[in-house]
Amino acid sequence: MNFSYAPDKLAAIRRTVTDDRLGPYLAMAEGNVETAIRLYEVNTRLCADFYGPLQGLEVTVRNSIDEQFRTTFGQEWTDLKTIKLQHAQCQDVYNALSDVSEEDGQPRDYTHGDVIANLRFGFWVGVLGPKNETEIWRKCLWRAFPHRPKGTERKAVQGALNSIRRLRNRVAHHCRIIHRDLVRDHETILEVAGWVCPDTRDWIASLSTFDPSIIPVAQQALPMDGMPATDPMPPATPLPTEEKPTREGRPRLGLKG
Repeated sequence: MNFSYAPDKLAAIRRTVTDDRLGPYLAMAEGNVETAIRLYEVNTRLCADFYGPLQGLEVTVRNSIDEQFRTTFGQEWTDLKTIKLQHAQCQDVYNALSDVSEEDGQPRDYTHGDVIANLRFGFWVGVLGPKNETEIWRKCLWRAFPHRPKGTERKAVQGALNSIRRLRNRVAHHCRIIHRDLVRDHETILEVAGWVCPDTRDWIASLSTFDPSIIPVAQQALPMDGMPATDPMPPATPLPTEEKPTREGRPRLGLKG
């Protein structure tokens, strides 16, 4: 379907999307509404392109951690009787159990897998935190990333996953991501997936639709979300882009713990 970027249609889009949301794009476009909306469209496409790699990584990491928890703390570790987690992580488990144990106010049967799928990504990043170094990481979680480079310890693993968590949350909440180093983000997703399973990493990479050539060159000039929009400027001109090559073969982050 072709869309006409006529002034009245641009005004309608600006009104429904709101200047709070369009503000960073309007600032980047020096107030030109059409260019700002086209930047917003690019951001939407990039978010869609990251959905698959993020999904692949999250499922891979949570299942690998769960496998080590079941091996070390028992098949029903989510009852929290055999594993020592921090308060916030215990609350995450309680919330997941509550979510899966009933539907429409009625009790329902559920499986261990249902609980794992309902634990938020922040839980899996949190269990890699410094307070779990002795009780969790040294006991078992280091085995969840068997292919990480030598010298890559808990701090580096959590740091990489926490950066991905922030990207994931922005994608999930339809926020701006074109201000980030998305090429690096994509490499990090694949790298961490490879720390768990190189074959799964290659599968995720083969399905990825991420195209760095559509990232605006001027992304570094974007202000923070929430800045006020400026008034419209003269008609838009096409925003230049350049292709940013990705690394050949398996990317390496060189992270140190």
